[in-house]
Amino acid sequence: MKMAVLIAAALILTPLPTRSQEAQRTENRERSAARGVQQARPSRFPEFSPGPQVVDVTALPSIDSLTADTDIRAFLQPGVPAELTTAALRRAWTIDPAIRDFIEVAENQGDLTDPTGIPGFGPLEDTDEIGRLVAQAHGQTWANHEVP
Repeated sequence: MKMAVLIAAALILTPLPTRSQEAQRTENRERSAARGVQQARPSRFPEFSPGPQVVDVTALPSIDSLTADTDIRAFLQPGVPAELTTAALRRAWTIDPAIRDFIEVAENQGDLTDPTGIPGFGPLEDTDEIGRLVAQAHGQTWANHEVP
């Protein structure tokens, strides 16, 4: 589905040839046909030719040596075998507790019977903090102190 959307967007956003360009193409085709030469239709899309990407996989750290603080960008480079990239990502996801233990937000996750049961909800207390937050949101100062 995503590919179809990208192709449709490329076709829509590609500028159409002017009349003179179209006339030139038609003239070139007619000349080629008269000579018996059949030319390939020119593509409207730029040619993609990736250069040879050579990655020394022996220079990459061992999958077993990865920790939660290890930078795995080296495994995400073009030219690294897909199996090695997948193994590095899987290892990073399983050893990092921030990713491994993530609980997605659900609409019924908090205690809806208690007004303070869900962080960010509940009554606002009448304090100077509210005034400071409103002043900060508007880029103003509060109580003769500059808001950072």
